[in-house]
Amino acid sequence: MSHRRLIVVSAFFSGLAGCMQPLTPATSPSASPAKSRPEPTTDDFPLESNIVRVNKFFNSDPWLSFESDGTNKVDGVRFSIYLEGPSSPKGVFGTGRIVVTMYRIETDPTGKETAAQLYEWDLPPEKAYPWRAKNITAMGWGYGMRLRWEKPIDISGRQIAFVVKYIREDGRVITSSRQVVKGPGGPDAVFLTRTREANKAPAAGHNANVRSK
Repeated sequence: MSHRRLIVVSAFFSGLAGCMQPLTPATSPSASPAKSRPEPTTDDFPLESNIVRVNKFFNSDPWLSFESDGTNKVDGVRFSIYLEGPSSPKGVFGTGRIVVTMYRIETDPTGKETAAQLYEWDLPPEKAYPWRAKNITAMGWGYGMRLRWEKPIDISGRQIAFVVKYIREDGRVITSSRQVVKGPGGPDAVFLTRTREANKAPAAGHNANVRSK
C-alpha cells in the first residue's frame, strides 16, 4: 500500500472515531401524573322534579343556639333531608318547596295524644338552595338544614315532633314520617324516633330565611 493511500485510510478511521460517542441509556419521558376526576359540585348535579320520597335524619342532640349573648337559649334545630327520585334511592336536589313543621306533642288525661303546631319553615327552591350539601355522600345529595325559629318557644323537656313535606311543581305533596325528639333540659333528654332511618346528619349550608304560621 502506498504512503498516500495509508494517509487516506488513516484519516477515514480517525473521522469515524471522532464521530462516535459513548452510548447512554435512553431517557424515558417522566410519567405525567394521573389526572384526578374533579369532585362533582351542586351546580353539576341535575335537578329532579319527580320527587317520590322524603327522608330526614336527626342527631341525638339536634338543638342549636343562634344567640351570642351567652345564654345558650335554644332557638334552632339541625337535621338532614334526602329527596329521592323515581329511578334511584340516592338523594337528589328538588325543584319544589320544602316545608318543615314543628309540633309539641301533648297527652290529655285520657291518654289521647294531640299535636300543637309551634313553627313552620316554608322554603321555595331559592331559599332551600343555601342548604344544599357541598359534597355528595353515600346516600347521594342532601340538604343540611340549620333552621331557626324567630319567636319565643319553650321546648324544655317537651316531646317535639318534626314533619317534612315536599311540594312538587305539579302540586303533589310528599310527606316524611314523623320524627320525635326530646326538648333540651328535661330529665330524660334522649333521642326518640318513630322511624327506622339512620342516626346521621351531615352539616352543610348557611342560615336560611324562615316563616312562621
